[in-house]
Amino acid sequence: MKKAAELWATMRDRYSTPEEHLSALEEHLQPKTRLQPPVVADIELSAIEGDPRMFFHVRRERDPALVEAKRREANANNGRMECEVCGFTTQAIFPSLEGEVCEIHHRLPLASSSDAVETRLEDLAVLCANCHRAIHRTDSLMSVEDFRARFYCGPTGIIER
Repeated sequence: MKKAAELWATMRDRYSTPEEHLSALEEHLQPKTRLQPPVVADIELSAIEGDPRMFFHVRRERDPALVEAKRREANANNGRMECEVCGFTTQAIFPSLEGEVCEIHHRLPLASSSDAVETRLEDLAVLCANCHRAIHRTDSLMSVEDFRARFYCGPTGIIER
């Protein structure tokens, strides 16, 4: 969370208005006309991974039946699960992929309570993996509605306003 907050602070310092940020983003997205030198990977780079380690920590239990009920509700409402921020649907982007890649997001983070809490279907939201990861990087978790209003600009992509 600290890195994300520092990044947003840097962005706010660099671009004083949303228009400046949008202009810089549009410039970045323009096709490059000059050839860029190829990036050479360090083929000698390696690491030892997969070492099993024991961790002891508190894990908040989520009810898989509630998540499945939210998935069924989303499918029943419009025949598919659709991200509540950007409108992503698995079937539109990955038509031959079996299964669903949208995730179920708790609008009220379970970690914010010291005890167990009752969660209803309306306390959950359907988000694509990108929006889900991004919303969890906001400092003091934004609501789905606030996140959509601040970042989503339509089918061309996600841009902070």
